[in-house]
Amino acid sequence: MAELDEPVYSIGAAAKILDVPAATLRAWEERYGVITPTRSEGSQRLYSRNQIEKLKYIKSRLDAGVSAADAHRLLAQQLAGGSVPAAIPDRSAEGRPLILLADRDQYAADLAEYFLRTEGYDVSIATDAAQARLLFAERSP
Repeated sequence: MAELDEPVYSIGAAAKILDVPAATLRAWEERYGVITPTRSEGSQRLYSRNQIEKLKYIKSRLDAGVSAADAHRLLAQQLAGGSVPAAIPDRSAEGRPLILLADRDQYAADLAEYFLRTEGYDVSIATDAAQARLLFAERSP
């Protein structure tokens, strides 16, 4: 797990991975402060693999039509709840049934998600009503 936290990706590499301008990553860092890269000795931004995954989550939310502020707020809520979200791929072509699971208990939601995914369902989890409404608007089941 330590290698996932090691800062190795420059801002240019992160921008290419995410297909966003480096200026956007700088703006997100300054504006929202949810993901703050480490600085090298030369003061260059360096991102870890975990931070790239979190940025992929933000990008997937933006691609789904969510505002940058809401995407960062959702990420912050999930991180505060102890879960690390993954980018949500577009699975509309796969034809898997989508289930929106709303539960305030993150552990219960994670367990239910596991069983639903093993049965072939696509699952989105919301831990509060606002998040459920946002996810419903993004990915109507």
